[in-house]
Amino acid sequence: MSIDISKLSAKELFELARQKEQEEQKQAEFNEHLNKLKQQRDEMLGKFKRALAKLDGEIKQLQTQRDQLMSDHDQDLSRLNGEIEETEERVGDLDALELTEPPKPSEKPAAKSTEASKTKTEREDEKEQTKPPPRKEADSEELLEEIKTLMRSREYISESLLKERLRGMGYSSLNLTKGLEKLTKEKYLIRKSGGSYILGKK
Repeated sequence: MSIDISKLSAKELFELARQKEQEEQKQAEFNEHLNKLKQQRDEMLGKFKRALAKLDGEIKQLQTQRDQLMSDHDQDLSRLNGEIEETEERVGDLDALELTEPPKPSEKPAAKSTEASKTKTEREDEKEQTKPPPRKEADSEELLEEIKTLMRSREYISESLLKERLRGMGYSSLNLTKGLEKLTKEKYLIRKSGGSYILGKK
């Protein structure tokens, strides 16, 4: 509702001006209070963001340290497990060997036959017995089955022990290297840190 100030008396005009001044003063106080609240909000948000960024950085650093610690632990544990397993296998092999007793003093060792006294047939038989086993080709399926047989009672096997056992079955070092690489690439074998193998899920 508009007021026609031309019809107001001097006293009414003075009262109207005073009310207008009070309203403007209240509005100014309100605006000042609002600006203070906004400033406090901005300061609080800035402080929160700085603290959060600091914590995120510390968490990231701790996560990196944790990952490195876990990786080092896995490598050391795998290496030690491989050494323990290989040592246990060698001890088991030694225990399985039959020890021959030395001849008693009263007994004379059997006389050794000389090369001259051996027949041609005996020399040929000895030659056949001393021949190295034929080298097998590293066929993936056959190699995998023999590895599964070797690992039937274990979860993992060291690379050195695995190659030693397979070479005893007639595989050459070159064929073994190629065969193991192929099985690893095809996920039938998984090579762990430290040089051990476990069977894949295929």
